[in-house]
Amino acid sequence: MITLMLNKYFKMNLKPWVVYRYMKILGIKTVKKKRVPDYDKSGPLRFKNILNRNFKAKNLNEKWVTDVTYIKTSSGIVYLSVIKDLYNSEIVDWKLSKRPDNELCHTNLKSAITKKR
Repeated sequence: MITLMLNKYFKMNLKPWVVYRYMKILGIKTVKKKRVPDYDKSGPLRFKNILNRNFKAKNLNEKWVTDVTYIKTSSGIVYLSVIKDLYNSEIVDWKLSKRPDNELCHTNLKSAITKKR
């Protein structure tokens, strides 16, 4: 960004590495914005990390994980909720919805439990 501004406003033709070298010599550092999470970490529904990054299962249906992602289509965005068994990486169940709400996850979980009985 600094290189672009110098080249544009002062009609210079500097390379980014040259600007970086001079900034290093002069002790100038860039100011980086802090990333702010998109979600409220102190929300009412916080759950304990049961897996603790242990993604290996010894038995079938011992550990399930889930995720929701979006897919852009010609008719708009749809949301995909997937439940995966960590024992054999099998997709237990999946659902599509036009909204990423709790209902999508709940119906997906109920359907997966029904299938595995």
